[in-house]
Amino acid sequence: MRVEVSRKTRYFERAWFMWLWLIILPPLGLILLWRQGRFSKPKRIIISIIAVAYFLLPIIAVNAVTLPLFKNHSELVSAFNQTKKELNLSNEITEISKDSNVESFKIDKDVTLIENLDDSNQIHELIMIGQGEGINIITSLALLIGMTNPEISKDEIGDVLKDLKVFDKDFEYNKNETEIELNKVRYNLKYDQTKGVIFSVSKVN
Repeated sequence: MRVEVSRKTRYFERAWFMWLWLIILPPLGLILLWRQGRFSKPKRIIISIIAVAYFLLPIIAVNAVTLPLFKNHSELVSAFNQTKKELNLSNEITEISKDSNVESFKIDKDVTLIENLDDSNQIHELIMIGQGEGINIITSLALLIGMTNPEISKDEIGDVLKDLKVFDKDFEYNKNETEIELNKVRYNLKYDQTKGVIFSVSKVN
């Protein structure tokens, strides 16, 4: 007489376990989905597409949002004063004016800093326009680099200036521009005959 012994279904072979991991960790849930073979192939493909979208969309959304340089003007001023003190500079914020989503002020006699703001007054870009003596331009550049990358040292700020060709006398800024990225901050330097030195700072994803 033949006796049939039924095998007990293990927990990781159950449907609830598969659905649980499809919600918590879709890649693992997808492995279980295809190993269990619980549905027809077309249904498994549809479930897989939904699970992949569910898993990837939040990641894509986070990466698509560019973080601000500063949450507000007060935070910028705090970073400005801290960096000025560390670099032993004499720059001061003066002549503040605001128009729509743009706020501008002087940080030196011939150096203007422009903030590009979003609707929440978060600062997403800084644009420095400088004329006059070269040393004032260089110290203002160093100040902005230090403000937006507070973790780097004075020597590293100098390295950024070198990479931007600030000390390269043969580099023709009127024909070219330089751009580098450091710790997800982009620095762009160029020269305009009417405006002078234009230095922009923005976050990158």
